Amino acid sequence: MKCPKCHHDNPDDTIFCEECDHRMDQPVRRETATIPPLYAVIIALVLGVVSVICYFLTEEMWYVPVCVGAIGLVLGSYSMTVTRNTPNIDNKKELMILAGAAMGVSVIGFMLGITLI
Repeated sequence: MKCPKCHHDNPDDTIFCEECDHRMDQPVRRETATIPPLYAVIIALVLGVVSVICYFLTEEMWYVPVCVGAIGLVLGSYSMTVTRNTPNIDNKKELMILAGAAMGVSVIGFMLGITLI
């Protein structure tokens, strides 16, 4: 019995694929990204840098770097997930590294904003 997800040849009485652990009786859902991974990574990286810059420019308004950093963190994790799950991306490794960097910078901006409270 072939797996509907990875097309690995499994024994007939298999419940889960031996290769990818997909349940054999479940159809495969192919999700498409609403934002292309490259754009999401770039936006998340920009938001992370902006959150750090906002920390130094808006000392009274602590919520600005916190909110911008949180949005950058969410978008960075989204871009990492979309990059990992999208097949046929040529520069997947580079996008994953950039998404991780975007999340890191966003966390730094977020935490700097928290220190202003």
